[in-house]
Amino acid sequence: MSSHLLRLLHLHRIGPSLLRRFEEMRALARQRHDLARLDDHLLDDVGLARPEAAAEAARVPWDAPAHWHRPNQQSRQQVRKSLNCGG
Repeated sequence: MSSHLLRLLHLHRIGPSLLRRFEEMRALARQRHDLARLDDHLLDDVGLARPEAAAEAARVPWDAPAHWHRPNQQSRQQVRKSLNCGG
């Protein structure tokens, strides 16, 4: 098999997760942009001050809190265990 074909097969395997990650980053950038445009009254409604909103809006799209990411395998196993114990 040619190295080009092997690379294509590898990209096909990781492509959907990579695309999903880029979509998540784009959505986060859009949300932060919208946050920066809120007036002070609306910021007060969500419990943020202007400097806090500005700091959040200035963050780069790939800088998302860890709890926003998909759970890892260990987290999924813990959830499954807790569901099985309750039932």
